[in-house]
Amino acid sequence: METRVSVYDLEQNPETPFLTFSTTGGSGSEPGALAGGLTTDPLQLAIGGVSGAAHGLSEDTGRTAREITAEFSDYMYRQGWISEDQWIKPKHERAGDMW
Repeated sequence: METRVSVYDLEQNPETPFLTFSTTGGSGSEPGALAGGLTTDPLQLAIGGVSGAAHGLSEDTGRTAREITAEFSDYMYRQGWISEDQWIKPKHERAGDMW
């Protein structure tokens, strides 16, 4: 799952985001993957594929939410808006600031 995030201050400048960043990554789940043994039953294949994809999407959504939270926390820490003990450090190393 890939996301592009733009954060706006609607009171100060509603037309231009003050922070933008992207998140990428996924669970690595393959659509149609089945938990457990292999089957040739078309109904079991369809149900397994749908539930596997939904589970992978749920994990990706949670991971993406954590990444967005960490990026915004990092921005607020760098601006001096929050203390170090409130800071959620992003897992990746950034080559340069995006701001």
